[in-house]
Amino acid sequence: MWKGIVNMAVFTHLSEAEIAEVLSHFSIYSLKQAVGIHKGTENSNYFIETDKEKLVLTIFEERIEQESIPFILDAMCRLSEENIICPKIMAAQSGQRRYKLENGKTCILQTFMDGDDVEKPSDLQCFSAGKTLANMHNTSLHVDIPQIDNSVDISTLAGYLDELKQQSLTPEQRDALDLIEEELTYQKTLRHVGLPVGFVHTDYFKDNVLFTENFVSGVIDFWFSCTDYFVYDLAIALNAWGFENGELTDELFNQFLEGYSYRRALTDGETSALPDMLRLAALRFLTTRLYDEVAGVKKSLGAQKPFQTWCDRLKFHRQNQWDF
Repeated sequence: MWKGIVNMAVFTHLSEAEIAEVLSHFSIYSLKQAVGIHKGTENSNYFIETDKEKLVLTIFEERIEQESIPFILDAMCRLSEENIICPKIMAAQSGQRRYKLENGKTCILQTFMDGDDVEKPSDLQCFSAGKTLANMHNTSLHVDIPQIDNSVDISTLAGYLDELKQQSLTPEQRDALDLIEEELTYQKTLRHVGLPVGFVHTDYFKDNVLFTENFVSGVIDFWFSCTDYFVYDLAIALNAWGFENGELTDELFNQFLEGYSYRRALTDGETSALPDMLRLAALRFLTTRLYDEVAGVKKSLGAQKPFQTWCDRLKFHRQNQWDF
């Protein structure tokens, strides 16, 4: 397996000749090999090797908001120019960064990022990951990044809830749905005033951060990035990095938070809001994964992820009082 691409997937299949045709629009004519990458849940990805470089061809699938893609690409380019270690987006001969396939789907060509993701990070890796996220947040305040709506906000989750209520559910799914409804009701009562806002990743999971030894070498999969509260992005990341086998790991949680705080100190308002943001982050992934399971989204592709982990995570946050 090629390093740095372990989290990606192939849902749209292209022949080598079709890939060569796509590359020709980027003035690339020296294809050595194209390998479909069979992991991930959202987009189709191919590892591309030419005589001169390694690239990744990404084809956007259904859940990605097509209207957001040009803004996200622009943001990635601006972050890359500021030495944030994310892929660079290649421009086609037309000058556009996006290319439309014959099947109507949009694709891009991006530089390959060296490094490996880690399933069980060390304390030092958690610290480095937290520091990198803070660097990205800080940088977004000082460059001209377009405003991007959050495609999975509270109203989106409420819409999923309404759809799920109309479905035939198992007892376990019904219990999860009741929990979602309770938490949504609570979250709608909150008013977050004065919290810092900027460009956020919203999918800063372990498989989207690459390492060379103990230090972050790249951040990938920005396709749900948007403009939102920094502390919400931090809460998503803490939910991903601070737990192992479904259990809170204090040292990893604290190391990630310390790494983040090393580069960007939380405001008093953010510190107060963090417990509720941890709940909101868990609610987001519980709702979307339950929806995917009930709707059969990704099931045939083998990319479906269980909702039960996030059900337990949300219950944990609701039952425990955080003191930051």
